[in-house]
Amino acid sequence: MASPTAASSSFNRLILRCLARRASGRPYVASTRFAIPQRSSASIRLFSTGTTVDSNIVYPASVVVVGQSSIQQQAEFPSQSMILKQRDDDLSPEELDLKLALQHHQGLLQDDTSTPETSQDMQDSLLHLRTCLESLEYWDDQLMVEQQLEWYAQSSLDLAACIFRQGKLHMLLEDAVAANAKYQKALELYRMEHSGQEFHADIGNVLVAMAGVEFHRQHVDGCLQLLNQSEDHFRYHHTTTAITTTTQEPHPDLVKCLDNQGMMYRLKQDYQDALEKYQEALQIVVAGAKDPENKRQALQLHIADVLSSMDEIDGALEYYQTIRDEDQDPALEGVVLHAMGVLHAQQRQLELAEQELTRAVELKQSTAGETHPEVAKSLLALGSVLGVSEDDQNKRRALECFQQALMIERGHTEDENDPEILLILRNIAVLKGEKVAKW
Repeated sequence: MASPTAASSSFNRLILRCLARRASGRPYVASTRFAIPQRSSASIRLFSTGTTVDSNIVYPASVVVVGQSSIQQQAEFPSQSMILKQRDDDLSPEELDLKLALQHHQGLLQDDTSTPETSQDMQDSLLHLRTCLESLEYWDDQLMVEQQLEWYAQSSLDLAACIFRQGKLHMLLEDAVAANAKYQKALELYRMEHSGQEFHADIGNVLVAMAGVEFHRQHVDGCLQLLNQSEDHFRYHHTTTAITTTTQEPHPDLVKCLDNQGMMYRLKQDYQDALEKYQEALQIVVAGAKDPENKRQALQLHIADVLSSMDEIDGALEYYQTIRDEDQDPALEGVVLHAMGVLHAQQRQLELAEQELTRAVELKQSTAGETHPEVAKSLLALGSVLGVSEDDQNKRRALECFQQALMIERGHTEDENDPEILLILRNIAVLKGEKVAKW
């Protein structure tokens, strides 16, 4: 059985990783008579990490306390019957791991003895289940496991971390109200546990997550306010005063905070502040010994985008070229070449722009597939460049690009008033010499 959340193509992973947090504030650039789309803009991805019994713990309803022992009264996981009924040969490796974990967990539940040893076995089983479910992105099931794990919290910090993880799962399930309630509880526990320190990264991470809720509600100012509060917790973590020494290094999660602040400033079209946040984040990453999440590349892309929005085209092109020189990933090169082609079109270097956009289309088609929306964006940009040529052959090529882009976009939406479709139709009308309203 194929997993409903099987890994996407390398191009899709790249788009999610590198482009998910970009929005220039100016979706189209009129470098010619045709409107050329900027590189894609989407939503911010606010992520956070965090770490977690005192006498006032309220235990989950799924646990019945009997003296010194506990009996798990666990409902069946939504995926349980589906996975257990499948033949092993029909399952992916990740699903097979989950099936084995579920079978082991069922065996523990059927054991009517309750000892410290079996309790540890149950906790280990739940932790393994959590890992399996996370790899498959079965968020509903993972939330149930996380609620069960509250029973095994050994301290207020453990409990806070467990509740915090539940909040993040609620956000993945798009239940912002439940997520915020969990974040508030986790924040109270962390503040109580770290009461001797004014700043702590645990508190900062919860504030970042709460900022994600505000962004989900489209409250950009509220989101930025929470991010600004979290910044000091990362910058001065483990201290009691907002004064840092020359030897004190900021917490690693300051990078993600600065990154998200940069995105909020971009949405507010405050590009100078956005640039400063991204540049500081990049400086921290470059100074570090490791960059496992490849934040350097993402930050370079953000900086290039901001410079483009500020009409500092030469600076933006320099960053894009640096990214090309440092990374040979064809999916990434397609994205970067598109951006460079748009900027060279703005500079009226149309021959160079045509070359870059043509190559961007080819790379996107080979890595993402011929009907991916990103292919349509590059076809639209290429058609816009070809359309200003006096050469009839180039105009025919431009029309082909527009028609191809239109077919792709219509394959992804039935709404004829979709902005991308309207833009393509307008460009086709301009190419045919028809009168159109001013854009």
